[in-house]
Amino acid sequence: MKIRILPILFILCALTSNVDAQVKGVLIDIETRQPIDGVAIYTNTNKKIYSDKNGHFFISDPNCTSITLTHNSYVRRNMELKNMKDSTFLIPKAITINTVVITAKAPKIGFSTSSMVSNLFNDPMTSPKGPSGIDLLSIFEKSRSKVKKSVMRRAHDAVKKY
Repeated sequence: MKIRILPILFILCALTSNVDAQVKGVLIDIETRQPIDGVAIYTNTNKKIYSDKNGHFFISDPNCTSITLTHNSYVRRNMELKNMKDSTFLIPKAITINTVVITAKAPKIGFSTSSMVSNLFNDPMTSPKGPSGIDLLSIFEKSRSKVKKSVMRRAHDAVKKY
């Protein structure tokens, strides 16, 4: 009688140890709740498994304790087998474009007559001497400086004396 019970106990022990080593589950997109096909599942024992078209996978490695789930469109996830449930959700990678801010100086409306005239006279091909006298065309330009003329004169004098 004892001889018949011993092989039965041995077979039961072998079956229960294999059940613990087998892990199966399904991989699901957390946003769409659809199964994910082609997820690469890497075990800590350097084995690679892929999920099928219904998101199902099966791991039968008795030495496996953790897995890494990778897919081009989803965030990589590391998991311990003891914490694993029947369904595992993966988060899609967000494709974001950084905000681009373009700033530019507003174009000047009109044209500067004094700069046109000075460029004309400063061209070595047309006039080697350059302009002389008072610049009458600068009267028509808007004054860009809000600094008083007396302050500007003192500044110019200081630069000349330096």
